[in-house]
Amino acid sequence: MCSNGTTAGTQSVIVSAPSASSAPTTSSTFTPAPSRGVKGGVGGASRDYGPLTLGIGATLVTGAVGATVWFLRRRSKPYRL
Repeated sequence: MCSNGTTAGTQSVIVSAPSASSAPTTSSTFTPAPSRGVKGGVGGASRDYGPLTLGIGATLVTGAVGATVWFLRRRSKPYRL
């Protein structure tokens, strides 16, 4: 039905029931699970990083720990002008 109250047109639809001989069939295949379980990788942990990369990482971790300690100690002091 259109907004002005008229119909847009007509169309015929024919639906037929399937015969008993053409009933749908299902099939499945069975695949056994791997005997050794899931093969997980080690991700990026297996890459060999050089001393420069390890030094930069250690510096970043040390800086983060130092900033955390400084921030927590600063908050525990009483407020002073």
